[in-house]
Amino acid sequence: MEYEITEVSNDGYTISTDRSRLNLDVVHGYLSRSYWAAGIPKDLIRRAVSNSYCFGLYRGSEQIGFARIITGFARHRMLCDVFVLKPHRGKGPGHLARPNGRRFPPAVRVEVHLAWHEGCPRSLCAVRLRSLGRPFRNDALPPRHEVVASGHGFRMSERRPTLVIITGPPGAGKTTLARNLARQVSVPLIVKDDIKEALFDTLGWSDRAWSRKVGAASFEILWRLVDDHLALGISLMVETAFHQVPDSGRVESLVDRHGNSCVQVYVAAPPNILYERFRHRATSGDRHERHVDHLADYSTFQELYDRCSPLRIGAPLIEVDTIEFANVDTQAITDRLRPLL
Repeated sequence: MEYEITEVSNDGYTISTDRSRLNLDVVHGYLSRSYWAAGIPKDLIRRAVSNSYCFGLYRGSEQIGFARIITGFARHRMLCDVFVLKPHRGKGPGHLARPNGRRFPPAVRVEVHLAWHEGCPRSLCAVRLRSLGRPFRNDALPPRHEVVASGHGFRMSERRPTLVIITGPPGAGKTTLARNLARQVSVPLIVKDDIKEALFDTLGWSDRAWSRKVGAASFEILWRLVDDHLALGISLMVETAFHQVPDSGRVESLVDRHGNSCVQVYVAAPPNILYERFRHRATSGDRHERHVDHLADYSTFQELYDRCSPLRIGAPLIEVDTIEFANVDTQAITDRLRPLL
């Protein structure tokens, strides 16, 4: 594939479409260890490069990144194999762009935006394909979809993914509400207690200290699952009794990595009412037998209640009073969530 060579530079970085500048050892070294091309032979990469519109990212003469577009220079384009080498991540914001991509051929005009943040290993590189100021449209996709590529691959998306956080103190009815809402708005739901109970069933149970360890592990699994969904551009809902500290920071880190939007649904009622529900649930047989809720007295519950204030994440907040759970207007909450998803 032959095409006109183009280079743009800024702040010591250069993006070049000159294939002769590419260091195939660097490209092969990264891709052969990636999850999407693990073990790929170098000859196959050489052939792919020869038949693609390629971009090399350079710091001086050193190649530190790569991307390629598969295109017939007419109707269809696919962006793939995007990466930035780890030593060049987390060095503060960077930007390298050519407005409207006017120096690139019409079929592959691009606006290249390199942006990274301290401690954010995945939001490394975003490349939006644009033609005459509009996102490219693949004929097989619904209108308004654009091709978005990141250091973790590429996805087709209309907008940023949204994380819906269902939180509040124990006994407020969060899980019941979350299951209803997730079904209404058709997004995946991750419930921390579902993970914890699965771990109990698999690993067994011994005492309260063990329950706390399993709970901590459940939180980490929850965060990993949320991270993976957002990395793929998938909106989702997550439910548990999040603690204002440190969970506000965990959510902010997700936003930094993935650029997702958030909405928070805070479910609560006065502590004396919730404590009675909490105690009843612990002894009713409806709760998984390995939870140790029955060991919590009122002072312990009050500590839990105080930790579960709304998260400080600067996102829309929907407050739900569950003094009378039967009176909760689930449809009204659904109507508020849908425009955000």
